[in-house]
Amino acid sequence: MANSHPPAILVTCEDDYLLETRVKKIINDLVPESNRMFGLEEIDCAVDTIDASKQAMDATRDALVQQGFFSEEKTVWMRSLTFLDAKRLQKSDTFADNVASFCDWLSANGIPDGFTLLVSAPKIPKTSRFYKTFAELTKKKLAVIEELSPPDAKSALPVVLDTAKKIGYEMPKQVAEEIVARAGVSPRVLAMEVEKLYLYTNGETPTAEDVEAICTVYAEGEFWDLTDAFGSHDLKKTLVALHNLYEKDVAPIFLVIQLETRLNELYLVSDSIRTRRMTDSGGWAGSLPDEDAAAVGGLGKFDVVSKKRWALSRIVSQAAKWKPSELKHARTVINTAHERMVSISIDAENLLETAISDALKR
Repeated sequence: MANSHPPAILVTCEDDYLLETRVKKIINDLVPESNRMFGLEEIDCAVDTIDASKQAMDATRDALVQQGFFSEEKTVWMRSLTFLDAKRLQKSDTFADNVASFCDWLSANGIPDGFTLLVSAPKIPKTSRFYKTFAELTKKKLAVIEELSPPDAKSALPVVLDTAKKIGYEMPKQVAEEIVARAGVSPRVLAMEVEKLYLYTNGETPTAEDVEAICTVYAEGEFWDLTDAFGSHDLKKTLVALHNLYEKDVAPIFLVIQLETRLNELYLVSDSIRTRRMTDSGGWAGSLPDEDAAAVGGLGKFDVVSKKRWALSRIVSQAAKWKPSELKHARTVINTAHERMVSISIDAENLLETAISDALKR
């Protein structure tokens, strides 16, 4: 970016790890580490009062006209700008006037030669005067706006594999997928989990059992932890996962739905194993009796192709632990618990725990 970057750069991302990583890359391109003391000035913009936000904008304006010592170039970094998204401040005319004054100055004077204005923020409303000013500067090729996409399932796996590669840690893809299933998609969390796993295994190649032993279950993985223990016919682990979710105030009605879905998956896979009717396209060739087909109809097509290999293998291994009669009994018990939750006033937490104990009874 050196020698060709625009004089103003705005970077936004709601994920702090991705934002921090991108900003660090930009600063490395703009300011050599040997020149950070004189060539980089940081303005803390993580403030939420009218006075503090005005001080931050005034400090930025002053920094953009004061040449750095022993340096021909200078980068001014408005770090963690959050006050533009503060609802309380948006209602203030004084705050609006302060922002307008700063933006008018920026538009009229531009960024002086030898200076770069770098702004990082979790989010900036596109209706704000600040964002519109940057948009106008971008049209004149005097600025650039980088809006980084939030993390998702597709980007999570490369984060795990790249983090492992950087520390020289051999990471099987299947194990990486299990980390994502438990920890979610946050890059910072995933990086932490890889480092924890590395220490736990003393640098040896990790296994699925290592992931289960050490990796923390986060929001996206909570239901998976419960349904995986239930599908494995492990009453103790299932109740531990259930109580953990209760402590986080997760409603029993959401949990019973997750258990019903896993039971439907187990029933379909179990039936296909017995009748050898499972196909790679997810078709069942009418192998289920009418009663059973109706019971699992809500699940729809079990698309084998779309399933991750590790996820499908776990469901298949879990299905092998159930007898058909046990699955029918468990399905009846869990469905009955669901019906009672929505039809009568009852202690839903105790009801679900009792139902799980009954469903997993040998």
